[in-house]
Amino acid sequence: MLTATPQKSTVPWSAILALLGYLTLQLACAVLAALAGLDRRAYDAIPLTALLPAAGESEVIHLRRQVLRYHSVLVQNQDQNNAKVTQMAIAYRAGRNFIIGLVVFGVVAAWARLTPIA
Repeated sequence: MLTATPQKSTVPWSAILALLGYLTLQLACAVLAALAGLDRRAYDAIPLTALLPAAGESEVIHLRRQVLRYHSVLVQNQDQNNAKVTQMAIAYRAGRNFIIGLVVFGVVAAWARLTPIA
């Protein structure tokens, strides 16, 4: 009687599954960070009423008030831009990691396919 003996596969399935999980996480991270970086954000602006001097306000005090207001607007806008750029940098890095992981996955899959079953 002939009995079929199961052949052991040398395919590292755990490595392949780990790479697929890594690729999925990197792709999700890239998409979420890109969306967060492109999301609309609130930026401060100087209201029109702050542009003109108040009644009885000296020019020096008015200019000092404007400089302080412009400075606070500039700092807030810079913080918003930095947050957006940081999210886009995260998306870029995750995208690169995804591409590198995809290449590694291709090499492992090709190696697993070309390795004879023992």
